[in-house]
Amino acid sequence: MKKTKENAITLVALVITIIVLLILAGVSIQAISNTGLFANAKKAKEKSIEAQIKDEITLTIHDIQIEETSNAKVFDMQSLIEKLPEKLSDITIEADGEEAKGEYNGYNYRITTNYEVIIEGKANIRIKAEITPKDYTKENVMMKVEITSEESPIKKIQEPENLSKNSDGQYVVLKNGEYKFIVETENGDVAERIITVNNIDKLPPKDFKPEIEKSGTTIKIKENAEDQDSTEENACSGIERYEYYVDNKKCDSNEISNLTIGNTYSVYVIAFDKAGNSTKSAEESVKITVQYKKISGNRGAINVLAIDFEGNIWQWGYGRGSLDERGIPKKLTQGIKFIDIISEGGNRNLLAIDEEKNLWQWTESGNPEKVLNGVKIKKVSVAANDGAVHIIDEDGNLWGWGNNNYGQLGDGNKSNNYLDVSYAKRIANDIKFKEIYDVGESTWAIDKDGNLWSWGRNYNGQLGNGGTEDQFTPVKISQNIQFEKLVAETKKVFAIDKDGNLYSWGYGSYGFGDGTNESKNVPTKILNGTKFVKAIGSDYTQYALDINANLWGWGNNDYDQFGIGNTQTQYDPIKVMEGTKVKEICGSRANGIIVDENDNIYFYGQNDTLKYNTGIKKIGKIPNLKQIVWANYDTMLAIDENGNRWGWGDNDYGELGNGTSRKVVSQLTKID
Repeated sequence: MKKTKENAITLVALVITIIVLLILAGVSIQAISNTGLFANAKKAKEKSIEAQIKDEITLTIHDIQIEETSNAKVFDMQSLIEKLPEKLSDITIEADGEEAKGEYNGYNYRITTNYEVIIEGKANIRIKAEITPKDYTKENVMMKVEITSEESPIKKIQEPENLSKNSDGQYVVLKNGEYKFIVETENGDVAERIITVNNIDKLPPKDFKPEIEKSGTTIKIKENAEDQDSTEENACSGIERYEYYVDNKKCDSNEISNLTIGNTYSVYVIAFDKAGNSTKSAEESVKITVQYKKISGNRGAINVLAIDFEGNIWQWGYGRGSLDERGIPKKLTQGIKFIDIISEGGNRNLLAIDEEKNLWQWTESGNPEKVLNGVKIKKVSVAANDGAVHIIDEDGNLWGWGNNNYGQLGDGNKSNNYLDVSYAKRIANDIKFKEIYDVGESTWAIDKDGNLWSWGRNYNGQLGNGGTEDQFTPVKISQNIQFEKLVAETKKVFAIDKDGNLYSWGYGSYGFGDGTNESKNVPTKILNGTKFVKAIGSDYTQYALDINANLWGWGNNDYDQFGIGNTQTQYDPIKVMEGTKVKEICGSRANGIIVDENDNIYFYGQNDTLKYNTGIKKIGKIPNLKQIVWANYDTMLAIDENGNRWGWGDNDYGELGNGTSRKVVSQLTKID
């Protein structure tokens, strides 16, 4: 291209323009610098970064506080020191007296005792550390440390004496502790940081013995291992998981089902802490025995019935095989689930109710057979010694069969012939009942409205109708009182109304409970003003339990059944074992059992077999007691919530069900 004069002039003008602009720019930059705008902008940026860092730390502190308080944990500076590094990466924190200090994203900060965050400027020297692994470990820990300085080269690094480095330049940490690094720069700045390692746990859990609960054919292993206590060099990481073994086979959980009755199993557990250390427990031998959810006994018949957790019926005691076999529980049913058993009627009237509410009956040496087909059972009552039997069906209808020599069936007749269940009669067709009670030759019932009815023998006014003549049909004996519970003996009756008031009537020669020894033939209130939940007794000695778990007693005291230190008859109710909260009592005239709120078992009165002749004696404890019954006059049986059997006393007929007979058990004992 050929240059012209015009082109040359244009090029010169462009150069001049650029020079002028550069001169003007220099003046402007100088002017801006002289006014401090660059410095101010830089300061503003620093303040903005500091504010952002402060906000991040402050918000994280608030989150930690909310989490700790929500989990019912203590929120303090120590918990903050532990939790803050979990929430924010690239942060360090350590205690500084009652406060804490550290560095975050290149800035030093302080946390006051009021948890206020103060930013103390940029960190000229940064000491960053990363611990691997962060979780608990049984191995050595690797510590990666990075040290940087922005304003001056690093002159010197003082490392902890007890650390060595691997080929990657990382420090190898063998034990927990505080590791201090000190850094000095060329211009004299000094920084230090203590790096804490507390996640090394090289010790296995403590030796332990597994606790095993049995329930039917299921065992449950309690997780009771403990980790080693923390030391200066070793952390206590805590138990994380378990492995369960039965006969050396690993199980999926601590609850193992469908074990075989009669077999003995070897059980052990392996406990693992959070660092992976493990300890094998001691081995425990567990024999699988039948566990029962309900038992039924009778002081006179000496036959015991029980229902296991699968609903099968078991029986032991008098009438089951030879003398040597009577103490061995025998399964009577299989495949049918039963929910209730009744042995109080004697050896002729052993009864059970299945889950479909059907009634079954058998004799002492027979097998259960379904009776009253089509009738769904709600309540059953049986008089002792093969007496009268009454049931209430689901519709409230009353049925009866059995002995009727004093009109106790209530059908309007009396007869010395025993009425078989196949000829059971409807009683009082126009009345709907909810409770029934048979004793001796007399019967009492409560209808759906709470009215009390009675019939049968009445020679001591025990029917409560104001007279002493026998009654062959139900007679209403209460008006305007709604009764809820009743209990009776041959000549004496108790009833509790819906408000907890206690009434009694019948025989009173040994103290009626009203300060006299007079018999009463109508319901008479006892201890007016006190509310009761239960009453028991005989024709001679009575007990009642009030709503505050106080036990009251009155009547015959020949064997110091009331524990008062003498044998004087008590005509007024007195507190028995005053100061002790009682939750259960069962017994009769001469002796019985008291259970306190802590499941301690006390015997009162006379026991010829064990030579207890007077007073109240503590005989042991049954943890988690569920039910207690008498299997004979001097024999007690109980089950706990896990279905284990307990017992003590006479065993002439194998009534303890411990595999033997004619062998007294003198101490309260768990029966396997």
